[in-house]
Amino acid sequence: MTPLDISGRHARKGFTYQDHVAVGLCITMLNSSTLKEIWLETHDDIMLFWEDKGQTTVEFVQVKAINQLSRWSVSSICGSGNMSDSIVKKLMDQDRCTEATLFRIVSSYDVNQELSVLKMAIKSTERNAAATKEVELSDEIKKKLGDLKSPNGKTIAEWVKLCWWDKKADNEQDLVSSNKIALEVALNSDRKSTRLNSSHLVIS
Repeated sequence: MTPLDISGRHARKGFTYQDHVAVGLCITMLNSSTLKEIWLETHDDIMLFWEDKGQTTVEFVQVKAINQLSRWSVSSICGSGNMSDSIVKKLMDQDRCTEATLFRIVSSYDVNQELSVLKMAIKSTERNAAATKEVELSDEIKKKLGDLKSPNGKTIAEWVKLCWWDKKADNEQDLVSSNKIALEVALNSDRKSTRLNSSHLVIS
């Protein structure tokens, strides 16, 4: 039968890439001892709850799967002067909980050189060696947004240190394919540990 109302389906079209990002994170959770919960479309696009050594960390995730004329830049994440469009401000505004916080931007489109430091894993050797680039990036963001602080008092410099840019597949189909591969790897790992019976799972 033809649905009587398909407005909801049209509204969801722009969010399918985000859905597949969430699926990938759920697959990650299958074999993660620290990723405990994933919330979708609550306080942010995605929220991740990590637990390590008795400490809970909340990671706020913004997913951006839009086609652009150029790569992501300081100007584009700052909203080109419009605070309401600022990804930086949106993420910093979420820093109001009692738990420790992290921030992630997931995109289908890559970043330019000035944001490239964010693609390095937080607290990794590579990121630590690029501390000067973090400072330079913080200074450029401050020029756009001023002395912005989160509700918990985090500065832009602190936000930069706690933000990771997660570049995903260029398109939805490639993202689906990578999720299928990740799921197969996760299930094979679980079979070996006899924690999950996946004999009836079919990946189409």
